[in-house]
Amino acid sequence: LPSLELLLSCVVAWTACVALYLRGTPRSRWYSSYLVTYTFTQLVDIILWLQHSDHALRSCPSMVETFKTPDQLADPGQYTNYVVTKYVLPLVVFTQYWQQLSYPSKVLEQHRTRLKLVFLLASLGMHYQFGCTDVVTATFPTTHDTLRWGGVENETSHVLVVVAITTIFYW
Repeated sequence: LPSLELLLSCVVAWTACVALYLRGTPRSRWYSSYLVTYTFTQLVDIILWLQHSDHALRSCPSMVETFKTPDQLADPGQYTNYVVTKYVLPLVVFTQYWQQLSYPSKVLEQHRTRLKLVFLLASLGMHYQFGCTDVVTATFPTTHDTLRWGGVENETSHVLVVVAITTIFYW
């Protein structure tokens, strides 16, 4: 089960978080809290995989690029999927951005609050764009099922821009 593997990796990550936190240095504590935000992503994936095992995850195209509420879903069986994808997932991603911008560095230090607001807007954009997560077949490194968050494909160039901007905060 993917959810069992994800849960075990969360436990390993949480153990590492505790060990890093107990080291007591500013960077170790930052690494600890940043790693915790990534386990939130794993918890979201666990919820989605568990729902998929009970009720197949399907995209909900009518809920993409909108602020519709869950009660407007055509398929009530996708309620948990929609709530987790549309509301929880963007919040989790924002916590990751927040932690990235809390890195103990002097680079862009005076701009961090404004940058956090920019990433808040990016997370709100994610909330707007996403509908329901679905399961698609990936081919790398081997053929396997994978979650497609929000049931939408993003252009690689758009993703690379976010990656490039994010790496600036680690100088």
